[in-house]
Amino acid sequence: MPIIRQVNVIAIIIQLLLVSLLAFIFYKFDKRNYILYAILINFGLSLLLRNLIPRYHRKGVSLYKQKNFQEAIKCFEESYEYFNRYKWLDKYRFIFILNSSKISYLEMALINKAFCQSQLGKKEDAIKTYKKVLEEFPESEMAKASLKMLE
Repeated sequence: MPIIRQVNVIAIIIQLLLVSLLAFIFYKFDKRNYILYAILINFGLSLLLRNLIPRYHRKGVSLYKQKNFQEAIKCFEESYEYFNRYKWLDKYRFIFILNSSKISYLEMALINKAFCQSQLGKKEDAIKTYKKVLEEFPESEMAKASLKMLE
């Protein structure tokens, strides 16, 4: 599965502001360990939100790692449907999921689905899915490169 690590700088700044706010709050209670508490709470909150909200995406990635591509495709389809239904959640993922990726869950779901299709030898389905990615996300470098490789 292709792994992309593109970071949204604004999201990082907002997350740093959140940690700063937490530190300010904890400073009122403990002037020596307030930074540690802020970091721990932010980290715990991040883990909780990333495991709860994009659960279909995470399950799809897990199934992919087990080479269970057919089931992974179903999970990525569920992820796509979920984030398509709640577009605001995907758009503001840096606040609600504490995810600073530039690539949305909608785009990731389609790319991962297409990649799994190609692993199953379903080249035409993968091409169709990559084209759908480009319809919705015309600047998707991953979809462009993958489509070029398949064609």
